Amino acid sequence: MAMAVGPIGLLCISRTLEKGFWAGMAIGLGAATADGIYGAIAGLGLTFITDFLTSHEIIIRIIGGLYLLHLGVKTLSSKKNLKKATLKEVSFLKSYIGTTFLTLTSPMTILFFITIFASINLETGITNTTTSSLTLILGVLFGSIFYHMFLVLSVSKLKEKLKSYHLTIITKLSGILISGFALKIIILAIL
Repeated sequence: MAMAVGPIGLLCISRTLEKGFWAGMAIGLGAATADGIYGAIAGLGLTFITDFLTSHEIIIRIIGGLYLLHLGVKTLSSKKNLKKATLKEVSFLKSYIGTTFLTLTSPMTILFFITIFASINLETGITNTTTSSLTLILGVLFGSIFYHMFLVLSVSKLKEKLKSYHLTIITKLSGILISGFALKIIILAIL
C-alpha cells in the first residue's frame, strides 16, 4: 500500500526536495501512522469504524481533497532556495499531524486493508489471535515506515546531485501533480 506512488508519495518526495530529510520523514511517518491505524482497524475487526468511514465517504473525500489541494498549491508556489532548507524551517509535528490526517481521510486505504486481511483469513477467525493480529499490524506499520525512510533517503541523496533549477522544476511538477490528484478526488466525490 505504501509503495503506490500517489499524492502522499509525491508529497513526501517534494517536501524532501524542498525542505530536506526531516520534512520528508515527517510526511512518511504521518503516512505510516495512518497505515498502522487502518491496519489496526481492519486487523482487529472494528467494523463500526469502517461503517462510519464508508457512510461519510463523500465528505471525508472532499475534506481530504481540499487539504491536499492546499498542499499542492503551497508546493507549487514555493520560492525557497531548495538547496539550503534548514531544520528550523520544518515543522516536524505539523507536517506529521497533517499527513496523518490526510492519509486517514482516504476511505480507500481502509477498504484496501480490509480486503487484504480478509484474503488471509483474519476475519474468518482461522488466524485471528491477538498475537497474529498484533504481528500483522506492526508489520504494516514498520513496513510503511521503512519504505518511507528508504524513499526519503533516496531522494535526499538525489537532491545532493541535482542543481537548484532541477529541484525547482521537480518541486513545481510535484505541486501540479498533487493538485491534480486533489482535484480528481474532489470532483469524483461530488459526482
